Amino acid sequence: LTAIELEQLREACGSLRERAIVEVMYSTGCRLSEISNMKRKAINWSNSSLKVIGKGDKERVVYINPKARYHLERYLEECEESENECEYLFSTERRPCRQLQNKSIQDIISKISSRTTIDKKVTPHVFRHTMATLAMENGIELGDLQQLLGHESANTTLRYASVSEERKYNAHKRFVQ
Repeated sequence: LTAIELEQLREACGSLRERAIVEVMYSTGCRLSEISNMKRKAINWSNSSLKVIGKGDKERVVYINPKARYHLERYLEECEESENECEYLFSTERRPCRQLQNKSIQDIISKISSRTTIDKKVTPHVFRHTMATLAMENGIELGDLQQLLGHESANTTLRYASVSEERKYNAHKRFVQ
């Protein structure tokens, strides 16, 4: 997604839960299963981080940016008010509240996307690619991005992060003398 398309999705959110899901997916770059399995107790509010269990049952720390934190806090306040005591970060709205499954998250993203004019298919995995691409465009080091995405190989990370023509042009201008 472009930065503009990401904003369109943000504006198309119809609830605090939808907005929190979009923000956390983008900010963390987590896989769908990692989002579904996030638990409230895994949040470290002092440094805006979360522990997630990734592929191969490997634990890693991911971070939420200020925008994601703001929307996540608002969503969790709403959960407290409705006495939703589910241990999972994202839960169903019907009682008893339970973990939001992968398919439900996919459906939520589909609904949000259908409220926009974005022509591409928007899936939860698109947020992971978007985070990687926009981070690369903003100058993140490949090794840092690799760690944030939980990849063992830098080659895997490179597949996620496409580099824009403008970035290539500026890199050439800056580094090739």
